[in-house]
Amino acid sequence: GELVSLVPSKNFNSTWMSGGTQEEWLYVDLGRKARFGKIVLNWLSLPSSAVIKVSDDARNWKDIASAGEGLNEEIDVKGKGRYVRIDMTGNGQERLMLTEMQVWGKGGLSAMAKAAPARTDNEICLSGGNWKLTRSSFTDAEGPEISSEGFDDAGWLTATVPGTVLSSYINLGAVPEPNYADNIFHISDSYFCSDFWYRNEFEISEEFMDGKTWLEFDGINWKAEIYLNGQYLGRIDGAFTRGLRHKQVSKGRQEHPGSQNHKEQEWRKCQGEERERHRKKRRNARL
Repeated sequence: GELVSLVPSKNFNSTWMSGGTQEEWLYVDLGRKARFGKIVLNWLSLPSSAVIKVSDDARNWKDIASAGEGLNEEIDVKGKGRYVRIDMTGNGQERLMLTEMQVWGKGGLSAMAKAAPARTDNEICLSGGNWKLTRSSFTDAEGPEISSEGFDDAGWLTATVPGTVLSSYINLGAVPEPNYADNIFHISDSYFCSDFWYRNEFEISEEFMDGKTWLEFDGINWKAEIYLNGQYLGRIDGAFTRGLRHKQVSKGRQEHPGSQNHKEQEWRKCQGEERERHRKKRRNARL
């Protein structure tokens, strides 16, 4: 057989195809009301005419632009709503085919951190909660300043913890879905080879400080330097190292009861017998 060249896309995994009737439609749900200024449409088979509409409830629609005038369309619009729809009229020759529809604008879904697990009598789990993330090249601040109370991380991204740096960017919508088409090949190596800062704030109560306090990590991908309240604690070298990682924190020195505590990662391996000896009386801040 002879290879058929598909225009405009030569590599795609799926496409929307009409049912063969004269009047067809499809719509996308943006998740919440959003403002948008551009709609991109990639066709394989054009309709004879098409109209783009917008709605807040998917029942009452308002016309905002016409479409279907070229295989690759970038349509400038001024729209606001949750749902964007295309009403199409068949071309009388073949089924309509649309490979991609993009809505460009501001608003829509926003990434929200997962709530931190409830505290127990002797443990605070630091997964979820207040974790923020930024590239190290985006800030001139160093670990002692970043891990100090009052540091401004308002411009940092919401981080997914536990998760990789790339997971956070995917969940924020800043990176295309890697499991679709060949998107994985368009993701920058910088997500794997560059340095990033993670930052969290948590509170230690006076009751929690009764005895020794331990900072425990279950795994770091792939290396990390750890700071707490402006002080350097050490390094972790190697991802997914088994065992407990800890740093003893003296009361009144590095963790402050009733105040915010800020950290960036942590350090060395606790011997099995030492871990067992302190298991019953220690209190943990655990990631």
